[in-house]
Amino acid sequence: MEYTYTTIKWDEKSSISINNSKFIAMSFRVENIEDVKSSLQWVAFHHPKTSHICSAYLLRNGESKSDDAGEPSGTAVSPILNKIKSHEVVNVLVVVIRYFGGIKLGKSGLIQAYSFISNEVLEMSDKVSIEIMEDISVTAPYKHLNKLMRLLNRFKLTTESTESTTTMVTLHIKYPLKIKEEFVPDLLRFSKNI
Repeated sequence: MEYTYTTIKWDEKSSISINNSKFIAMSFRVENIEDVKSSLQWVAFHHPKTSHICSAYLLRNGESKSDDAGEPSGTAVSPILNKIKSHEVVNVLVVVIRYFGGIKLGKSGLIQAYSFISNEVLEMSDKVSIEIMEDISVTAPYKHLNKLMRLLNRFKLTTESTESTTTMVTLHIKYPLKIKEEFVPDLLRFSKNI
């Protein structure tokens, strides 16, 4: 089981010119499809006169999608997605904007250009390892609150939020996946004693 994943720290940008065509690559850290859509809308808004906005993303859950945006099939998205995979990062969107300069590059020229600029922007993007977290809620009688807090202290955790009634307390907790087997059974003991 994996307890961490690698992504990029922050967004980056790189550009090259080949035979009068300008290629601008941007890497975005994304968490979900909504982030992908938002980033693509931002790019389209800031580059309304571009010839092509090609993109590919890979999420932690394995979901990926790419868009050639009018370039010959496989000349843009395959190189972009392959570079994301070769850098072994997830939750990443790479967008390459092309301003056509009037000289056709041919299929192999396009593949080389999209591959080069995608690799360059990912090389520039600092990588970071993220610990995978899970959420859990436990409801227990108030008489167990001190024991629950000692358990949280033992694992160096805090509550995300709490709810309470006159006799019960509910704790919402975020914890690292790597401690699940040790932490969750102890935590759930308190809710079983209701």
